[in-house]
Amino acid sequence: MYPVEILTQFAAFYDFSAATAAAIPMLIITAMILVLEIRLLHTFVLELSAATIGGRNPPIELGLWRFPLFGLALVWTLVTVALPIAVLIVQSASLSAFADAFSRASDSILRSVVFAVIGATLLTLLGFFCGYLIQNRTLPLWRSIDAFALFLFTLPG
Repeated sequence: MYPVEILTQFAAFYDFSAATAAAIPMLIITAMILVLEIRLLHTFVLELSAATIGGRNPPIELGLWRFPLFGLALVWTLVTVALPIAVLIVQSASLSAFADAFSRASDSILRSVVFAVIGATLLTLLGFFCGYLIQNRTLPLWRSIDAFALFLFTLPG
């Protein structure tokens, strides 16, 4: 059985309770990081800033590692992206199968795209306003908004 078939089978027979149980460790780690952040940053805020030399971002010198790292990144991309897509295309192999699949799933595809656009827009707006409140400390409970945003965006599905 191909790995793509396993992923497709998992998606088709999604077990919500198993997925939730698998996400619990990530939730615990997030809570621990949040507690650590509150503990260490209770009096001041450290801001990340880009390191610049003379107003320009310095290039990363890879030297002899340039082509081996490029090859590694290329192989990783091919294995994780191109190979599964190629397996799906080879297994379905006929244009009539693609046309039939798109004709049957066109409504579902359209709904998925519309919901994705709505969800991304709402998340962007929520992230913008939370970031604004945290950056400018507009409300006295800005640190709570920071903690809530971190907790909210790391919850599973």
